[in-house]
Amino acid sequence: MKNILSLTTVLVVAVLSFQNVNAQDSIRKTPFGTLRHDIRCGRHYVQTDKNNNILPWLSADLGESYDYTLNLLWKFWDEMPYSHDGTKYYMVHRIWPFTIRKVNYYAPGEQEDDGIGGDQIQMMLDSWAKWYAYTGDPKVLDNMIYMADFYLSKGLSTATDEWPFLPYPWHSSKKAGFTYDGDLRDGKGVTQIDKAGDFGFQLINLYKITGTARYLDAAVMIADVLSSKIKEGDADNSPLPYKVVTKTGKVLWNNTADWAWTMKMFDALVVMKKGEIEKYKKASLLLQNWIKKYAIPQQKYGPFFEDISEWSNTGINAGRIAEYILLNSEKWGGSWQQDARKALDFLCINLGNKNWKRFGVTVINEQSAYMYQGNSHTSRDAYVELLYAQKTGDTSKVQNSIRQLSWATYSVDHEGRNEYPGDPFSNEIWFTDGYGDFVTHYLNAMAILPEKLTPSDKDHLLGTTSVISNIEYKPDEIYFTTYDGASTEVLRLTSKPKSLTVNEKIINESKDISGEGWTWKPLDKGGVLRVCHANGNKVLIKK
Repeated sequence: MKNILSLTTVLVVAVLSFQNVNAQDSIRKTPFGTLRHDIRCGRHYVQTDKNNNILPWLSADLGESYDYTLNLLWKFWDEMPYSHDGTKYYMVHRIWPFTIRKVNYYAPGEQEDDGIGGDQIQMMLDSWAKWYAYTGDPKVLDNMIYMADFYLSKGLSTATDEWPFLPYPWHSSKKAGFTYDGDLRDGKGVTQIDKAGDFGFQLINLYKITGTARYLDAAVMIADVLSSKIKEGDADNSPLPYKVVTKTGKVLWNNTADWAWTMKMFDALVVMKKGEIEKYKKASLLLQNWIKKYAIPQQKYGPFFEDISEWSNTGINAGRIAEYILLNSEKWGGSWQQDARKALDFLCINLGNKNWKRFGVTVINEQSAYMYQGNSHTSRDAYVELLYAQKTGDTSKVQNSIRQLSWATYSVDHEGRNEYPGDPFSNEIWFTDGYGDFVTHYLNAMAILPEKLTPSDKDHLLGTTSVISNIEYKPDEIYFTTYDGASTEVLRLTSKPKSLTVNEKIINESKDISGEGWTWKPLDKGGVLRVCHANGNKVLIKK
């Protein structure tokens, strides 16, 4: 995703990174009882515990540190200025212009002026849906609506195109009144089909939150187009192509493994019974079977990024595939654990970065065309490995996952700028890696390990099997609604509930939540609440 450096430059980056990590350091105590090394990661000195394992830069308290980091990111995003014509900067650009030096990677503009990232809006919608549930801040929901409406109004191929109603991943003009109109590498009129499926899935979630029909309608149109074009696929061709000329249907790139969110789009519409259900079932199964037969056995997890013009295996594709398998193990079939492990092992073995091993952590490089440590890619691997542990009981990767989350906090500075960590040639602040493809992984991880990874002095809804459409946090109560009438939620609370009702009916405390009820796990401060409700979507927790 970053600038493609020459082999010489890549080697220089690797050497500088190694020198940085292994520099002579002095060690001293810090106020929170850890050891401090005069060695930097991002814009912070590395902090370690007594065993020299990395901790977050803020504090030895993981929950406090992760929560603080995420709030910095939201504040920076919320306060980001407008670009031209009253448009938010992130709707026009993909990099915040806070670089040590400006490099003309792509003529004719500077690097921060060449359009949005291919999955930028989709990723932001994913993170903010979870952040809204976590904070209850209505400004987060307003931001989601702003981005979706803006993109829908300016970004779709025309109804008469061979591939109609699909979003373009890029725009070629920075002038007032611009529209998204093509692909960064392959030009105007070209779209990335996988990113269309990604957008469709996020539009479904936004519909579930807001009830606004146009989001569901747009998702159904995307699903209809993709399900009508899908084919069997083979070793060289994925069932849907990667890049096409929308007007003529000409295929420019015929293969990508980024179909996890597209499958989620089809699956969600099937459950909701919206659109052409049988076509969606078939399309999702074709993609699943192709991934099983070709992508995983061949270890072909590319391409993904809009600025890459060659085949490149990516951490994001492998990670999303592993997550999809783990969340849909029954649908995937008997090979689910083996296939998920293969995808995760690809990340560890093929994209693993050992430069920080002395601090007890292996981080993840972005992709085979850019073998450099990534903030989003490391946090994603951390979350999915925790999900694997939750699903299988294999906890061998848990400690590394927690340290990965701690390591990735170092990319965030005190103002909330999230730099691509430690790259001496760029210090780039990408809206994808730093925000959309970052916040979501921490919140997902918190929902899996609330006892270790969440702040103890605040109330937060961490996860749900549905979608949170409304939530209000008050000193003496929490009220939220879910899209589905049957779902489970996990919350970290400062005190045990006095009562819990669903649609005004009292729900009792239980020993487990195999049926309707709630459980409470006390901790040193507060505890973890798990709720299971089957006959309503309006949940009121009295404290």
